[in-house]
Amino acid sequence: MSTIHTTTELPQFYFLEAQSLFRFASRVDDPYKSILLEQLNNDIFQIIEADSCKWSTFYCAKPFFFAYTR
Repeated sequence: MSTIHTTTELPQFYFLEAQSLFRFASRVDDPYKSILLEQLNNDIFQIIEADSCKWSTFYCAKPFFFAYTR
């Protein structure tokens, strides 16, 4: 999770920062778009919560939050 996260704080809500960057990437042109998407892709498995049992009891990023469509 080190490719984008720049603070020393515990990254409890890092997925909110990542969501903002993901939305921003969809609105900018290359090369910025490619750079942002590549960095998010590197961190995606640390950003999302794959355990569906936690989705209703834990504030987390569900995988579909980061589904990219054109």
